[in-house]
Amino acid sequence: MYKLITTILSGILLVSCSSQITRSYQQGDSGYRVTLHKALVIEPYQARVFIQDGTFFSGGLDEYRPHCGFEVRHLSDQSQTIQPDQFVVSRVQNLIEEVVMLQPVQVAALGETTIGFQDYSPSDIFRGYHFWLRSGTQPDVIRMTCRGALAPPWDAIPPSYQEMNDTLGEYATLRLDQEQPVTPGRF
Repeated sequence: MYKLITTILSGILLVSCSSQITRSYQQGDSGYRVTLHKALVIEPYQARVFIQDGTFFSGGLDEYRPHCGFEVRHLSDQSQTIQPDQFVVSRVQNLIEEVVMLQPVQVAALGETTIGFQDYSPSDIFRGYHFWLRSGTQPDVIRMTCRGALAPPWDAIPPSYQEMNDTLGEYATLRLDQEQPVTPGRF
C-alpha cells in the first residue's frame, strides 16, 4: 500500500512540475518585459551595444560595475538601430562567464637563473542573466544580457533587479508583468 501511494504521489508531482515547465516554455513568456525607451545604434560589424549607469556604450565600459547589453542576430556592414519597443522576455537564463587573464609571473632564483611560471589561480568571472527577447516588429533583436561586476568566483554575484534597472537608466526598463515569473533554470 505504501509503495502504491508513493508511486501515485510521485506521478502527480512529476506531472504538476512538468506541466508548469512545459506551460511556461510553450507560451514563451517568462513574465518579464523589457521596454526600450530610446533607440540604440549598433556600429557596423558589431552585434551588441552596452548600457552602464544609464549611459550608452559601444565599447570601453567599466567591467567592475554592473552593465547590460542588447544583442542582434546578424552582423551588418551598416549601422543597425534597435528602435524603442516593448519586448517579451521569453526565457531567463543564468550566466557565468569566465574572463581568462593568465599573466606570467617571474620569480628570481639563486644565481643567474630565472624561473618563469603561470599563475593558475581561478579567473575572474561575471555572473548575470540572459533575457531572451521577442518582438513582432524587431525579430533580429535576440537578447539583453545583464552582468554584475567582474570578480573572483567567491565574490561574484549577479546584479539585482534594482541594479539592472539603475544600469539601464532612461534607455530601458525591465519589469515584471506577471505575479509569478519564471526564474532562471525553471525550464
